[in-house]
Amino acid sequence: MSGKKDKEGGEAALTLKERILGELQSDELEIKKREVHVMTRLSADIVDIIDTLVELEVFRSRSDAVSAYVESAIASQMDMYEDVRELGKQLDEMREKAKRMAFAAIQDRDE
Repeated sequence: MSGKKDKEGGEAALTLKERILGELQSDELEIKKREVHVMTRLSADIVDIIDTLVELEVFRSRSDAVSAYVESAIASQMDMYEDVRELGKQLDEMREKAKRMAFAAIQDRDE
């Protein structure tokens, strides 16, 4: 497949990308700065599909495709993930409080 995009092909790819990602707008995905690298292992079947989407110029790279899918999955349930993040913070606070209490109990016993 050539690296050139015609206007019609570009629009078809964009439409396919929007259909694949659903609610999440492709413009939002491309504007966001991605600054954290994450390594992952995927099955050969999944990589083959991703490679096909890249070859069809739906995405520029495997990285863009995987990033778009992960962002889309999380964005589709953002409220739930925000709740999970808040609960995680509360757990960290409770864990630290429990450690301080345990340390104080050990110190009191040793005195």
